[in-house]
Amino acid sequence: MANPPEAGPEVGESKAVQSDKQLRRALSQWDIAFLVIGAMIGSGWLFGSLGAASTAGPAAILSWLIAGFLMIFIALAYAEIGGMLPKSGGIVRYPQYTHGGFASFIMGWAYFLSAVTVAPSEAIAAVTYMSSYLPQLMSNGLLTPLGTLVAAVLVVFFFFLNWYGVHVMGKTNTGVGWWKLIIPSLTFILLMALAMHTVNFSGLLAVSYRMVGLRFS
Repeated sequence: MANPPEAGPEVGESKAVQSDKQLRRALSQWDIAFLVIGAMIGSGWLFGSLGAASTAGPAAILSWLIAGFLMIFIALAYAEIGGMLPKSGGIVRYPQYTHGGFASFIMGWAYFLSAVTVAPSEAIAAVTYMSSYLPQLMSNGLLTPLGTLVAAVLVVFFFFLNWYGVHVMGKTNTGVGWWKLIIPSLTFILLMALAMHTVNFSGLLAVSYRMVGLRFS
C-alpha cells in the first residue's frame, strides 16, 4: 500500500528544505566555534573526572582514552555526512538519511531528553561550585532549600537567555567560552607543573600490563 500523499520521507524532506530557507544567519564563525567548545567543556569535565577518579583512581584514564577513540568514528561519520549534506538539525536528520526514520526518531528523543536536562544540570553544578564559598547552599551533598531556590532562579535565567534570541545567546556563550577554555587549560598546566605525582600512576601501569598479559596469554 502506497504512502498517503501527505506522509513519507519525500514530503518530510521537502518540508525540511522549506524550513531551512526561513533560517537567517545570526552567528559568526567564532560564535559557532565556541558553541562547540562550550558543549565539550561543561560541568561534566569536572564532575565526570571526579566520579571516575573516585571509583577507579588513575586507571580511569584508560576509560577516557577508550571513549575518545570510539568517539572518533562518530565524529568522522558526522563530519563526512555534514560536508556532503549541509542541513540544519543534523543530529536528527543525518541518522534518517543513513539509517531510516526509526533511527532518527530514537536520536530525536534522546537529544530532546539530553537538551531538557542541560539547564537544570548546569544550575545544580553552578550551585555546587558556589557552595564552596556559601556552604549553606548544600548539605551532605544535597541542595538545601536555599540552594534549591538559587538553582531555580538560575534555570529561569538560562531559559530567558536562550528564549530572547540566538544572537544574544551566541555572543554570551562566546564570552563564557573564552573563560571555559582559558581556565581549564591553566588548571591543567598548573596541576601538571605543581602537583604531578608520578607514583600514583604505578597502579595504572600494573592494570595495563595485566590486561595485556590476559589478552595474549
